[in-house]
Amino acid sequence: MMKSTLAASLVALVMGQAAHGAAFEADFDAGTDGFTTKGFALSQATSLHGGGYIELYDDKWGVGTLNLSGDSLSPLAIGGVISFDAIGLGDVRGTHSRFGEITLTGGGFKATYDAVAGVPIQDIWQTFTIGLDAESWGLSEQNFTALLSNLRTFSMALETRNGLGERFGIDNFRMADATVPVPAGAFLFAPAAAAMYFRRQRRSAERRLSLRT
Repeated sequence: MMKSTLAASLVALVMGQAAHGAAFEADFDAGTDGFTTKGFALSQATSLHGGGYIELYDDKWGVGTLNLSGDSLSPLAIGGVISFDAIGLGDVRGTHSRFGEITLTGGGFKATYDAVAGVPIQDIWQTFTIGLDAESWGLSEQNFTALLSNLRTFSMALETRNGLGERFGIDNFRMADATVPVPAGAFLFAPAAAAMYFRRQRRSAERRLSLRT
């Protein structure tokens, strides 16, 4: 291994990774990405939003849902977000108060948050972002942490009006963890750690050489 690679590895180890990690992303360019529906017809469509998206059509009575579960889900943490783009299609839209009501289960807990809260679906793409904080979801931080770290199911209500016939699209669905901060002083400590490593390596090499002579 080259010294430059060793130095980079040490710096990365000491500093950690400062990134906004996506636990799950779906752009629907190649299919429905593991999503299922209840009460709504689901299909993958293209060419409306710079690529693929999923189209949803209300063809059954009752509150329809968009669902994701099992191996499709990864652990999340408090401070992360759920986000997606949505657009109304056709003439049947509305402001049903349950559209966007999200239910999460995991770790023996269940939490529901009506994050969209009746925002009307327009005939243009809108982005909805829902924060993962314990207070909004009605759990203690300890219980919400247990839920997110063992996330098993995601369900979102799809009804935008009473009755049948709503049709709309969803794209760019994302579940992401919060940004992991770099500890203050890590930038100062990492080069020092690398320099210490190289000094030890040089001294070890010098001792080996002196023993041979």
